[in-house]
Amino acid sequence: MPTCLEFIAKLRLNQIPGHIVGLELPSKTTFSFPSNELNRLAERAEAVGLTSQIYYAPGIQAVAPGPRQRGGSASVCGIPGFWWDGDILGPGHKQTALPTEKQIKGFIISLPMKPSAVVWTGGGVHCYWLFEKPWVFSDEADRQKAAAMLAGWQRRIIELGSRHGWKFDFTGDLARVLRLPGTWNLKIPGQPRPVTVEYWSDENALQH
Repeated sequence: MPTCLEFIAKLRLNQIPGHIVGLELPSKTTFSFPSNELNRLAERAEAVGLTSQIYYAPGIQAVAPGPRQRGGSASVCGIPGFWWDGDILGPGHKQTALPTEKQIKGFIISLPMKPSAVVWTGGGVHCYWLFEKPWVFSDEADRQKAAAMLAGWQRRIIELGSRHGWKFDFTGDLARVLRLPGTWNLKIPGQPRPVTVEYWSDENALQH
């Protein structure tokens, strides 16, 4: 399965001119790198090891955010595809109306379109549906169209989950940060859990 650098390279974020944003917890330190320097994000993740949790934003920012800022959806200039973040039942989550690991695997298989990638986060999953090529927004109308499509995509998945009695959070904003594969989930003290790519396919691509 892809390493941290291989994963972000497969997203082809370097094809979206701008800046990739990261977040380090628990310090809440934010950082950004030019999108054509993805190796710097991987190096940052490797450097912190088991001392911090690293998140990144698949939505690329048009300009580098200021100190302690991540940028917002209004300044995202492109995305590699759609994503969804689903929690599973267990430690670290107050919500109890969630699927088990076995149930969420079955749920992903049952979705109308198979994901391009599935990442296990230590407390849930991230699913990605990548475009044939990254969507670089040409104007504000393009950005609003992408925001509406991503939101609709997520609401459809949330609605499908509700049929099983599950309550998934909405994570469909363009500036959303997600856990980075190759790092660690340290949400439960003394129980580090790896963030890993469990599935990848180059065949499931969306048009935009």
